[in-house]
Amino acid sequence: IAVSPDGNRLFVVDKSNGTLLAFNQTQADNFTLAEFFQPAPNSRVEFQDVTVDKNGRVYLLDSSNDQLLVFNGANIQNPVAQVTLRDGQHPVVGPENIALSKSLQRIYITGSAANVISVINNPNQLAGNMQIQQVGQNIPINGDSQRQATSPVGVDVTSNDQEIYVSNGGGGFNLSLLEIAGNGQVTPKRNFGTAVSAANAPPLGRMKIVFFDTLTGQARTQSEGLADTNPVAPTEESLSRLRFFDTP
Repeated sequence: IAVSPDGNRLFVVDKSNGTLLAFNQTQADNFTLAEFFQPAPNSRVEFQDVTVDKNGRVYLLDSSNDQLLVFNGANIQNPVAQVTLRDGQHPVVGPENIALSKSLQRIYITGSAANVISVINNPNQLAGNMQIQQVGQNIPINGDSQRQATSPVGVDVTSNDQEIYVSNGGGGFNLSLLEIAGNGQVTPKRNFGTAVSAANAPPLGRMKIVFFDTLTGQARTQSEGLADTNPVAPTEESLSRLRFFDTP
């Protein structure tokens, strides 16, 4: 589910029927179905995550066709843009979840089948049918042979748009960190885990960074409700400051 910036419209994925539903608020606590998007009856889709940016654009993942669909939130009858996430090296991507950078300059999508993070630049300018090579790239997370990570599922971005955290649902280390270099390039930094041994690290599902800021130049993350103000160095200690959610 995703909520419009003004809070008056809800967007809900109906996985069973391959449909994106839009509900309008009619009273303080009442929403009614206003419209929906459903591809042709003979088309095979598997809608996953949906999110809305502060301008009201709606972003929807179709895992079956490895694509990102973009809608004008005021009218979801037809997508205004469609981005194919497959490239020459990754014929199957398996998109799972979306994270928007706070500046809206990028979208990050976990590709569980290809072990990649799909990075799409300037999502608010997407229009028409495009290939990911035209607007971004797929970045592998399992390049380190010593610290393998597979099946990325959850993803979120720190509030300064400098670090991307990924939770992994496959074998190996169950967390990955990517950083934004000075030239704007997204670079895998390292894989790590919630256990000393990767063999004991449980698979993780969706994730959400609920607090992040900087203090004296050092990044720190904090779980909701905690009063810890001590800087956290980029080590395994920071894991206690992230919150994870299981997926069915």
